[in-house]
Amino acid sequence: PQSHAPLAQVLAERVEAWAPAAAAAEQSVVVVEPVPDLEVARDDLEQVLDVVLDNAVRHAGAGAGVCLRADAPAAVAGGAAGRQVVVEVDDDGPGLAEGEWSRAAERFWRGSDDPHGSGLGLSIARELLRGAGGDLSVGPGPRGGVLVRVSLPVPGEGP
Repeated sequence: PQSHAPLAQVLAERVEAWAPAAAAAEQSVVVVEPVPDLEVARDDLEQVLDVVLDNAVRHAGAGAGVCLRADAPAAVAGGAAGRQVVVEVDDDGPGLAEGEWSRAAERFWRGSDDPHGSGLGLSIARELLRGAGGDLSVGPGPRGGVLVRVSLPVPGEGP
């Protein structure tokens, strides 16, 4: 069974866990306040954020800043899915080359600067989220780098 925890706690724990790797890469990882006061599926969110933060720390480059933002928009009227919590992770690194955006979460795809990864992390994270009623998307971020948008249902608010 999935354990639940406050969203702010899960985000703070992931930032703390990734702080040494970020520091070694000369990067900062921060949570942007405020964070919605609600419970989340701890295990799913931790696994997915670890994949996303690993990618950010490996690819954003020295001096990059990585931000985690959370929101829980109201459920869409008539929507059966219930409310979703959305966590966006964006960086101000170089981003991806044109044409790489649509492929970033495909199985076995690796960026042109990544000779080491398996190309499975984001696709597995997306499948995990979809199985739980959520999703993952990758696109250009507002600060020039990569924006990964993770959504998953708020526990107890589904059909």
